[in-house]
Amino acid sequence: MVNYRGYLIHFRSEVLSWRFMAAPASPELPILSRGASRQFPSRDNALAEAKKQIDHLLGLERNRPAVDASWVSSADYRQMPIK
Repeated sequence: MVNYRGYLIHFRSEVLSWRFMAAPASPELPILSRGASRQFPSRDNALAEAKKQIDHLLGLERNRPAVDASWVSSADYRQMPIK
């Protein structure tokens, strides 16, 4: 098991391949949906893919704007400039 950026990465060895499953260690982290369904030729390949997917997921989460438009009235919204 490897701990990477708040995710616990578990590995499973099969006959000629490896699989991984990454689970968030805390409830505020998003769930990684892929991993166990793909096969990798080595544990190192599986770990590299797990890290890549976690980095991608966290990158998307960090860049996603937090939207709370409840304070904007429809009139205010119509007057906002279009960019």
